[in-house]
Amino acid sequence: HRNVLAFALAADEAIIVTTPEPTALMDAYGMIKVIHLERNDPLIRLVVNMAGSAAEAEEAGKKLVLLAKRFLNLDVEYAGYIPRDMAMVRAVKEQQPVLISHPTTPSAVSLSRLAEALWVAGPRPEPDESHLGQFFRRVTQLFGGRSYGR
Repeated sequence: HRNVLAFALAADEAIIVTTPEPTALMDAYGMIKVIHLERNDPLIRLVVNMAGSAAEAEEAGKKLVLLAKRFLNLDVEYAGYIPRDMAMVRAVKEQQPVLISHPTTPSAVSLSRLAEALWVAGPRPEPDESHLGQFFRRVTQLFGGRSYGR
């Protein structure tokens, strides 16, 4: 949807979350391509969700990283993965974050580690303007002052 794309383009970085399934990987590549075509030198990180194993996640991640490099000349960072486990399924059914309802399970531990790694890495520093200021400036530019929905 164009609203999702607008916010992805306005953000300092995009974190693309995909699964190892071929159709999901194609969708993720499509999103990476659109962001790349619309933004100069975007910071894009990739997370593989619902992976059966670390090897499966890394294989899927490497495929997308290589495709982006080969066909877009774009460096995409593989940030990590979240394993498929029943605790996540139960948490969704319970409508509770897995970090609260099942904090010691593999998916919860992976989410915590991933969040910490992304926090530590942070976005690229930009001079002269806060990240929030840049975000709102880009949102305004993307919507071009037009009124939507009224």
